[in-house]
Parts: sequence; C-alpha cells; structure tokens
Amino acid sequence: MRKDKAYFEKIAEDVVTEDGTGCCVRTDLNACWQTMKSDCTSSFANFKENAVCGLGMKGCSDPAYNNVSLWYTDEEKTTPRKHSELPNCPVQPNDRSKFTDEADQNLGCEVSARPCCIGLQGECVIISQEECEFRKGFFHDNATFMFSSKLCNRYMRVIRFSVLMMFPISSTELSFPPSCTQGLYTC
Repeated sequence: MRKDKAYFEKIAEDVVTEDGTGCCVRTDLNACWQTMKSDCTSSFANFKENAVCGLGMKGCSDPAYNNVSLWYTDEEKTTPRKHSELPNCPVQPNDRSKFTDEADQNLGCEVSARPCCIGLQGECVIISQEECEFRKGFFHDNATFMFSSKLCNRYMRVIRFSVLMMFPISSTELSFPPSCTQGLYTC
C-alpha cells in the first residue's frame, strides 16, 4: 500500500495553520478553547497568542516533562516550541485553581472544546463534548489539536470494524473516500 501524497500534504498545511492558533479564554476562566484570533471575538474572552489551552510547562505535574527543551527552543525560555512539537502533559483539573495570574490563564481555564470526528468521512471539528455526542461523533477528550493523523486513523479503524461487523465482507472490498484531505478542519 502506498502513502497518499495529498493526504500528508494536507496534514502539513493543517499543522502550520494550527501552530498559529491561541487559547481563547473566557474572562471568568470557566471555559477556553483553541482557535484562531479572528474567531475569539467575544467581549467576555481574551485571546492568548502562542498559548495552548490546558497545556504548558508550568501546569505539567509529570517530572518527566519538566525539561525546558521540550517546551522552548532555547534555554532562556524566550522562544516557545510550535504547538505541534509540544509534549502532551495537560494540567490536571484539581491543579487549575493555581493559575489565576493573567499570564497563565490558558492553564487555569477549563478546556470546553476538543476535536470531534464526525461521520463516515472522518470530518474533524473542535466542539464541546455535548455537541459531539449530539452529532454522533467520536470525541477526543485528551486531544487539543486536530492535526494529528492518529485521530482520523483511530476513528476510521472504529468505523471499518463496525461496518465489517454489520456486513461480513473482506476488508479488501471495503474502502473509504480520501476525505481526510478535504477542508481545513478534517483529520
């Protein structure tokens, strides 16, 4: 089986786009979500540029991830790594109250929207868990970004298994459209 060049080119484009996102934080810290600055327009929210909602070195309680080189490209902590290069070490819910300072709001807020893969084509959008369930999607409660091809691959394997259970045909007869290459927010 060969790799689909268009699929991987689209993932690379999406990574660049998502690396330019920030954390939109409601001023009461009751909710935050990863988005573009232009989509964080509420007068009740602040946009934290180059910040990831619920993810950061200060908020990581796992000592294995406290190495500065995992979070910054330099020892002086002046240049943060791209979002796609950060380790997955989210702030634990019981630790959020520690981060009330304005500079750390992205760590103290409750992440209210995460990637959800919807439908047979595996369209991926950042929405709340309730909205994802309503749309009968697969909610990725530990993911912040959609650029990981693992999200789509995992979801498509679940669909493939479900279809094979309902219609016993050989897996070589079953194919899905290359929908993971369409649109900005597809996995």
